[in-house]
Amino acid sequence: MRVLAFTDVHSEKEAEREILKKMKDVDIAICAGDLANFGKMDWEFVEEMDGFGIPIFFVHGTHEDEEIAKKIDDYRNWHWVHNDIFEFNGLKISGYGDLEFRRGDRELLRLIDRLEGEERVLFVSHIPPFGTSLDLLIDRHVGNELLTILIYEIKPILYVCGHLHENFGMKEKILETLIINPGPYGEVIEI
Repeated sequence: MRVLAFTDVHSEKEAEREILKKMKDVDIAICAGDLANFGKMDWEFVEEMDGFGIPIFFVHGTHEDEEIAKKIDDYRNWHWVHNDIFEFNGLKISGYGDLEFRRGDRELLRLIDRLEGEERVLFVSHIPPFGTSLDLLIDRHVGNELLTILIYEIKPILYVCGHLHENFGMKEKILETLIINPGPYGEVIEI
């Protein structure tokens, strides 16, 4: 299965054009948030993406509030996976939106419990997991510790995150989980 992963587009036209080009040859798309730029959404881009007829699973970032996420979710092929679990072609697709670098969250703990025992999980969050190269900012880690626990307990086959523009394009493996911050131009991953 070919997955287009992208994050932090921030309504930038050049990034949107690249994402639209890559949509032509994938089975699903995963967005780790921040489609908008300070709450301003490019609804034409959302509609164009929807027109491909390919499922797009997403979480909200720091630039979208839940109202915007719900409006995107109203489109036929967009699926807001925040604190939810979707099934698609043998995959369990789940995610968690903006955590604002909090260290703990009861809702996220409940989601980890719900995912326990699931196989072939694809997970997406806006904030990166703590203690990885993807959350390293200058000389310290700024990600979320519960997301790292999720990786060790659930062992997703793919984990997509964003938020830290400095780490666009970075990848790391923990156990068998590929963690990626694909950036605004996206990356196609075969799983």
